[in-house]
Amino acid sequence: MRIAKNAITYEYDGDKLWKEHRSNGTIEYLYGLDGIIGFKYGEDYYFYQKNLQGDVIEVINRSGITVANYSYDAWGNHKVYNASWVENTSADFIGNINPIRYRGYYFDTETKLYYLETRYYDPETGRFIRPADVSSLNPSSINGLNLYSYANNNPISIAYSSSGAGGSSSGVMVNSLALGGIITPIIGTLNQSFCWPNLDFLGTGFGYIENSFSMVAGVIDGVRKIKHLNKLAGLDKASNWLMGIGIGINVGLSFYNNLTNSNLTGSQKAGNIVGDIVYIAASSAATWGISALTAMIPVVGPFIAPIVGFGFGTAFDQFWHGENIFGIDGFSLNPGGKSIDKWIKDFLTELFGG
Repeated sequence: MRIAKNAITYEYDGDKLWKEHRSNGTIEYLYGLDGIIGFKYGEDYYFYQKNLQGDVIEVINRSGITVANYSYDAWGNHKVYNASWVENTSADFIGNINPIRYRGYYFDTETKLYYLETRYYDPETGRFIRPADVSSLNPSSINGLNLYSYANNNPISIAYSSSGAGGSSSGVMVNSLALGGIITPIIGTLNQSFCWPNLDFLGTGFGYIENSFSMVAGVIDGVRKIKHLNKLAGLDKASNWLMGIGIGINVGLSFYNNLTNSNLTGSQKAGNIVGDIVYIAASSAATWGISALTAMIPVVGPFIAPIVGFGFGTAFDQFWHGENIFGIDGFSLNPGGKSIDKWIKDFLTELFGG
């Protein structure tokens, strides 16, 4: 375990990192049943929101207000944003002060490396800077012969921990900062070392699918209003099925992601699920409506409707979640430092008992 680095010193409670003393203040880490859940800095408390792969994607304060956001690629390269999704590189910004990030690893801001208790990992090269012990060699896999490789060159599907080059493992710097255990199948048990990507990623993908289905359904219903095309067999059923499938997939994912998240209280789970349903209904209806109206434009309508509908659905999703619409800096809505999605879910959580 590391006990000091330059002007920083560390205190431990057993194998858990407890406090980190810096020149500008002390970080005291907070733990729950599933490992690290947040930290205290000065007199303020902050808590992590994680995705299913353990990445810290959001930091909220004790009032439930988002103060920092993170985005990652598969290897852990990332950016730090403020509550409005504007990148912030200031050293005294709480999002940069917090070192717990990708997979729950400890990020060293000076070296830009992740510290995994026994080795440093470089996300830019996807390699450790020193080799693993030879006992972790796996001759059955070509990737298993590379002692510098991270997660056998498959970081989406394999959970790495510090005791091996990838695969069987347990324990890291801050208790379960890494995803412990062996290669984890999220859906079903497969004979090969395979795992579905995290369901937050799937949720994003299915979100686009739902927008696409709503868009196509809208185009179909718009086309049905055009003379001579209103009697095309099966169009009404196709529209209904597409809407139903898109909505059903996303509602199901919301139930799964929230009910299996042990970091949430019962009220938070209920608030999040109902909030997701509100969003899914609003997004589907709005995307369907815009697509249908565009498809009714004479001559060009059916051709431009898919582009207009999908573009609107994407913009609506970004608007609802407080993101920069089409990536334009500052083109977002976060009243009071919270997105519409956050406002609705916080209100519903309070309504269901806090």
